[in-house]
Amino acid sequence: MTQKDLLLTSHEISLEQLNDKLKSILIDAHHRGLEPMVFSDFDNTLCDHYVFDPQSNIHLPQINPEISRLAKGTSLFIATARFTDVPAVTTVAQQLHPGGWFNKPIINENGGIIFFPSTGEKQILAPIGFLDELTGLKEKFDTQPPLSISGQNLFTKVGKTVLWLRMQDQDGNGQPEFHQRLAWAIKDKIDRKKFQVTSGGSSVIIQSPETSKKLAFLTLLNQLSIDRLKTFVIGLGDAPNDEPIFQASDFAIGVKSQTFGYVNEVCPFGEQTALEVLKVINQNG
Repeated sequence: MTQKDLLLTSHEISLEQLNDKLKSILIDAHHRGLEPMVFSDFDNTLCDHYVFDPQSNIHLPQINPEISRLAKGTSLFIATARFTDVPAVTTVAQQLHPGGWFNKPIINENGGIIFFPSTGEKQILAPIGFLDELTGLKEKFDTQPPLSISGQNLFTKVGKTVLWLRMQDQDGNGQPEFHQRLAWAIKDKIDRKKFQVTSGGSSVIIQSPETSKKLAFLTLLNQLSIDRLKTFVIGLGDAPNDEPIFQASDFAIGVKSQTFGYVNEVCPFGEQTALEVLKVINQNG
């Protein structure tokens, strides 16, 4: 979708307006001695083109080559709800991180894991024993689905720190509104002190209240000896489960209209918004 195809509301800005605002922000950050950094969601933010593989039930990302090129020259940290063992995570590591730093960590499972691609190391951030709780919840929902919608199939999968649920038709298509309904149905059937539920638009994630993308990001910066006070973080995301990314950022940008309420600006052009951010940083950072 191009800017000419989309009518902006009073809460949304164009790519040109975003470009101007970011240039001004980066000039100010530079004068304050701050290094620009991007903390971004992956799906439907850095990438919104996919090929569906029905055999594996996986949507394989098709990353824009220009985003791949610019990302390698940017201080970029990525957080995703995806599991560490899916092909998409390998794609992220290969195409969005510099070849000389293939071990750059990726935050997986909505902040439950910090994953180091080159070594395969997985740093688990969820409480000990939480996986058993998730496994029991999966068994419950597999026998008694929390929500039934005609023409939609419910898929569930347990990672190491999250339970992933998705409603989709036979062609692999899911609807954000269905996942919002699913999230609300789940909240009525769980112990909210033990589990937190978020909808990412394309799925629903159940995880520990002790994990989040923000907490994983701050943990990672500390481990890498990066002083958060000396960085200016631009956050990118497309859905409610990206609120922790926005909370961890100095300037938060929603790339879809549904991110109202969480961000400084909404520039609803998906990966084109992310591309614009990377361009400005590479030119002015």
